[in-house]
Amino acid sequence: MGGNRCYLMNAAARELVPITQRMKNYTYDIPPSLLAQTADGRWLLWTESNDENAHLAYGLIAPNDFADGSTDYTPVEMWAG
Repeated sequence: MGGNRCYLMNAAARELVPITQRMKNYTYDIPPSLLAQTADGRWLLWTESNDENAHLAYGLIAPNDFADGSTDYTPVEMWAG
């Protein structure tokens, strides 16, 4: 029995909430990576990789939606300037 088990902590309920979402096209079976929290409370996540495990796609999502297992991310395009 192995694998990557990742959780969020619901502090109010004192419960661990399993993260079911997975990074797309990443070498390992891991969840999206949390990069930042925006001023409006949404999380910026790295959601997809490529063969070299480079950052390929990003998305914003409300923490409660993410905790509920949603993958309905608002796509974000990073500035490459």
